[in-house]
Amino acid sequence: MPPAMGYTWGFRTEPTGKRSMPTLDWIGKSAVVNHHRKVPYHLLRCDRELSAGDADAGNLLVQGDNLLALKALLPYYAGKVKCIYIDPPYRDSPV
Repeated sequence: MPPAMGYTWGFRTEPTGKRSMPTLDWIGKSAVVNHHRKVPYHLLRCDRELSAGDADAGNLLVQGDNLLALKALLPYYAGKVKCIYIDPPYRDSPV
């Protein structure tokens, strides 16, 4: 039976025979796997009117496209972030 929705998951095997981390593949993945490299970096700007709480607490709420937001955080927080919550996209048109 073919995989549902064109998705498959499994484990890749390294040349040593060891199984690697689980993988998720889908139709067209090879065309977008390096898409993030083409997206430019953007600077984050603080909007004081929308800010709340202690400015020195070290917490951020970033609203925007997931990829653009993550790339904007990368130069400042690479290797320092404990948790990122990404709200899933909402369907804004009928199926």
